[in-house]
Amino acid sequence: MSESIARTERGFAALVTLAFSVLVAAGLASHELWKDETEPWSVALEAPSLAATLTQTPTQFHPKLWLLVLHVTSRVTRSPAAMQALHGAIATAAVWVFAAHAPFGRAARLLFALGYFPLFEYGVMSRNYSLGVLLLFCLCARLRAPGAPLWMLAGLTALMANTNAQMLAAAMVLAAAGAWQAIPGARQAAPATRAGMAVALATVGLAALFAWKALEPPAGSVWDAGWNLRFSPGLLALTATRFWNAFVPVPDMSAEIWWGTNFLTVESPSLDLLSARFVDTVPLVSENLVPLLGAGLIFTLAALCLADRPLCLAGWTLACAALLGMTYLKYFGCLRHHGHLFVFFLAALWLRDAVPAAAPFWGLLEVRQGDLARLRAGFLTSLLAVHAAVGLWALGKDLREPFSPSLESSRWIASRALAGTPIFAHQDHWCQSAAACLDRPFFSPQERKFIRFPSASGRVSPRTFVLEQAASDFARAQAGPSVLLLNRPLRFQPPGLKLLDAAAFEKSQMPYERHWVYLVEPMEGSRP
Repeated sequence: MSESIARTERGFAALVTLAFSVLVAAGLASHELWKDETEPWSVALEAPSLAATLTQTPTQFHPKLWLLVLHVTSRVTRSPAAMQALHGAIATAAVWVFAAHAPFGRAARLLFALGYFPLFEYGVMSRNYSLGVLLLFCLCARLRAPGAPLWMLAGLTALMANTNAQMLAAAMVLAAAGAWQAIPGARQAAPATRAGMAVALATVGLAALFAWKALEPPAGSVWDAGWNLRFSPGLLALTATRFWNAFVPVPDMSAEIWWGTNFLTVESPSLDLLSARFVDTVPLVSENLVPLLGAGLIFTLAALCLADRPLCLAGWTLACAALLGMTYLKYFGCLRHHGHLFVFFLAALWLRDAVPAAAPFWGLLEVRQGDLARLRAGFLTSLLAVHAAVGLWALGKDLREPFSPSLESSRWIASRALAGTPIFAHQDHWCQSAAACLDRPFFSPQERKFIRFPSASGRVSPRTFVLEQAASDFARAQAGPSVLLLNRPLRFQPPGLKLLDAAAFEKSQMPYERHWVYLVEPMEGSRP
C-alpha cells in the first residue's frame, strides 16, 4: 500500500471512530445504569484491596479482568460515570482497530461502527464484553501483521480469555490453531524458539484455568443448578436459533420490553437463564421453526464465506460449538452473549489471508473464487446494514426512554435529603442499581444485613418471607424514617408504619427493574 493510500485510510478510520465516539458518548450520557452494570462497579468500589476484589463472590460469574480495571478506576473516583467513560473509551478503541486494520471495504467498516453490538450492546452498556472485543480485534490485527512477536500474541490471548466465557472459548480455539500450525515445524526450530512456544502455550493455558475457575458459582448457591444433561428438542432448537438472533438482531419493536427479543424467535415467558432449570419451560420446536430455518441458512452462508480457508472455518465452527454447547448445557444467556457468534465470524473473515488457502470444503465443492468473494462481500454488507439500522434504532430508543428506573428513583431519594436514612431494598438484585447511583449500602432481606451488592452465597430464598412483613420489621426497628426501595408495589400498608411519601418508577426497558419507593416511619409504640 502506498503512503498516500495509507494516509487516506487512516483518515477514514479516524472519521469513523470520531462519529462512533460522538454517538456512544451521547448514549452513555443519557443511559440509566441497570444492575448488571452497577454490580461490578460496586464490587470494585467496596473492596479494600486488589486481592479482595478478586475474592469477592457477587452474583455475576465472569473472569476478573474487567473487575481489575474497575478496581483501579475506583481508586480515583467513586462516580459510576467514570466506569461509563472508561467503557466508552474501550468501545471506541475497538472500533478504531476495526476501522483501521480490518480487511474490509469502507462501507463494511462504517456500518460495523453503527451496528447494534458495537454501538449499543457493547458500547452504551458498560459491561465486560467490549474489553474482550477490543483484545480480539487487536489479536486479529497482530496475526495479520508480519513478524508479530509470540509474547504479544500469547499476552493478548491470555488477557482475552479473562474477559468473559465467550472470549475464553475463542482464546482456546486461537491457541489450538496456533499450536496446530506451529508444532509440526518445532523440531526444526531453534531451542530458544521452542522454549518460547512452550512458555506461550503455558501462559495461555494458565490464564484459561484462572478464567474457568472464576466462572464457577459457589457450591450450594441458587446459581449452582448443575449441568443440563437431559435431551430436550425444544431447548436444542431454541439454542440453534441463536445463530439467527446474533446475525439478524432485529428486535420485536412493538413489544413493551424490546431488549433481547427477536421479531421471529419465540422465547419462554418464564425464561430462566440456567439451562438446567429452563429446560422444562422452553417453547415447542414448531413455535420456532421459521427462525430455526433462518439459523440454518445463516450458518450455511457463513460457512460458504469461509469455505476456501478450512482452518478459519474449523476454528469458527469450534468456537460457535463451544458457545452454543455452554448455552444448552449450562447457561442459556441473552443476546449480548450470543452476539459473539457474529463477532467470531468477523474475526474468522479478518484472519482469512493469514492462513493457507484450500479448495472449498476440502475439494468437495466446486466454487470459483470470484463467486466466493462476491458472496462474502454481499453477505457481510447486508448483515452489517441490518445491524446498523438496529443499532441506531436502539440508541434512539435509549435516548428517548429510560432503560432503568435507577436514576429517577435515586434522584427522588436524594431530593428529599435522606442522606442518612436507611434503605431497605427488595429484591436486592433489581434494586441495587439505584443504591449504586446513591453510593449507599442497603439492607437486603435476602442476606439479612446491609450490603452494596448481592453475594452468591449466604442468601435466604425470597420465598421464605413475606415482603410486607420483612419491610415492616425493618422499618419498625429504625429510630426514625426509612426508605423502602421495592421492585413491586406494597399490596397493603404494613402495620405499625406511617407512610410519609411514595413514588412509582415503572418506565423501564428492563424486564424486571421497576421501582416503588416509600418513605415511612414507625408509629408511636410500634417499635419492637
